Amino acid sequence: IGTTPLAEKVKTKACDLVLKQGLNFIS
Repeated sequence: IGTTPLAEKVKTKACDLVLKQGLNFIS
């Protein structure tokens, strides 16, 4: 996994998903 624009996009999306799921779990 390098730091290509695509990899960055995927990483950002994954982090966003984890954050959203975490918030849903908390509330």
